[in-house]
Amino acid sequence: MIFQSNESYEREVAIAQSLASMQVDGLLVSVAKTTRKFGHFTDLMREGIPLVFFDRACEEIEADKVVVDDFTGALNAVEYLIRTGCKRIAHFEAPQHFQIGYQRKRGYISALEKSGIAPDEELMVKCDTLEDALEVTPRIMRLKEPPDAIFAVNDMTASGALKVLKQLRFRIPEDVSVIGFTDGPVATVTDPQLSSVSQHGFEMGEKAMALLLDRMDVLKKDLPARLEILPTDLIIRESTRPLPVQ
Repeated sequence: MIFQSNESYEREVAIAQSLASMQVDGLLVSVAKTTRKFGHFTDLMREGIPLVFFDRACEEIEADKVVVDDFTGALNAVEYLIRTGCKRIAHFEAPQHFQIGYQRKRGYISALEKSGIAPDEELMVKCDTLEDALEVTPRIMRLKEPPDAIFAVNDMTASGALKVLKQLRFRIPEDVSVIGFTDGPVATVTDPQLSSVSQHGFEMGEKAMALLLDRMDVLKKDLPARLEILPTDLIIRESTRPLPVQ
């Protein structure tokens, strides 16, 4: 059974309660970004239902988790932008109460500092949906010193930025480079195609399900919680400048 919370805490709680009444054998969870209380998950665990968190995981609960190396993925993306000559790199960031947003922002800042570029609060904006990007991108490009690159926390946000940049007649990537994070289907249907950090979603799903099946084994229910951290890959496409020829 597959359920969508549509990023709603209330809907997530209702789904959890429904699954408890169904007496499911196990549950894979990517937490809604609006969730800040996790009692509905601890209730499930108290009832003996194994949980495995993936992608957007709950740090407050001792449970199996499968996540990607968000810090290094972001670091590599921003370092690539710097190596191609970008100096004012904006970050469209996610809420910071989950590691997924916090670590990607931390990687962004670390890459700037390693290259001697002072992080600019003006270039770090809360923007993690396509709708947010349609509103934020025109505003940030009207700055006295607009960015010459955008590192977005996910591909949908990056695609919104691409759309606005084209409407504003910026050349991509000559004037502004754009990198997303996910490398899902949207990355190859944008125009130009989107450079992105691949988080290997298929492999993440496989590992999460393997952990859950293992945890459902009666003999293994009391094992310590396990954490799987998957490496990322930077996939370069048309939305970023090429590296200079050495």
